[in-house]
Amino acid sequence: MDHPNHRSSHVLPTPRSGGLGIFFAFWLTTLLLVFLPESLAFNASNSEFSLRNLQSDFVSLPLLFLSSVMLFTVGLVDDFTPTSRRTRLITQLVASGIFLGSIHSKLVLVGNDYLEKFSHILGSKFFAEVGYFHTVLISIGFFVLLFGIVWFINLYNFMDGLNGIATLEAIFLLSAIAFFSFQSILTNESPATSFLIPGSLVLISSCLGFLIWNFPTARVFLGDSGSNLIGFLISAFGLWAVLLGYISIFTCLLLSSLFWLDATLTLFLRWSKGEKITEAHRSHLYQVLSRKWSSHTKVVNLYILINLVILFPMALISQKFLNLGFYLLLINILIYSIFYFSIQKEAHNHGT
Repeated sequence: MDHPNHRSSHVLPTPRSGGLGIFFAFWLTTLLLVFLPESLAFNASNSEFSLRNLQSDFVSLPLLFLSSVMLFTVGLVDDFTPTSRRTRLITQLVASGIFLGSIHSKLVLVGNDYLEKFSHILGSKFFAEVGYFHTVLISIGFFVLLFGIVWFINLYNFMDGLNGIATLEAIFLLSAIAFFSFQSILTNESPATSFLIPGSLVLISSCLGFLIWNFPTARVFLGDSGSNLIGFLISAFGLWAVLLGYISIFTCLLLSSLFWLDATLTLFLRWSKGEKITEAHRSHLYQVLSRKWSSHTKVVNLYILINLVILFPMALISQKFLNLGFYLLLINILIYSIFYFSIQKEAHNHGT
């Protein structure tokens, strides 16, 4: 049971570890899809398509499963008995490293493509003469991705503080990833052999099953087991879509900006005030708004509205005009930051 305290957003003791349902729903269904008989095939776009062919994707499902189990397990243990921050961080680093290691060859290929696109900045001659520079930059990129995945896992845990907010955000992000991936497949007429879209849909349906119990009134919480798992799988699916060329990195950052901007700016704000950033708190923007309006549902509905009316259209533009993605992201960060600090200032002045 999660018993409320002065930092909680709930008032009644509530069971946690709802991530158990999502974990088993997702992975049992995934295994069922992967190991379906070869005879289960149907005619799609005048070509034979078998769900079993989805195993040929470059992401190793066994290693993705191993990483998921590690993160889910340490979260589940933490739901019952608090574990040390060091244990959680090491597990997150190892699990994320295993996943990135399983797609290392694809990361190198895509990394080299990006370096070639930007080689004009320093000149192609420079890159030709300093060949090892490629290796250095690819290595730096690997550690940036490692840090990014670990940060997203943790911020997803930070943002899981209101009824339905983390689950509905996951449904939105996964739906967007599946939509843009499907759109890219249709546009480029490429074979749909990736497990990315079916996997995203399975995780969406798993989250919908949990949402019934969590919104608008929470009868069970995700717990660390659920937030760790969802945060990791969203990161994995997002990176998966980027590496397959289905979606740009700027589109991914736009779509998920409500969560990562809130978590990042809150961390910066607490650090600037000299507060201990590792302690639990109620300083996130969504927490400030829930106290201001005395409602979880109003805040969650606002987030849904922003995602659908502002961020998704911006993502559509980012995908349509790839050169605008970076600038749209900067505009989004600027506007969000203005609203964030103005609301935080108002809350501080009113002692809330």
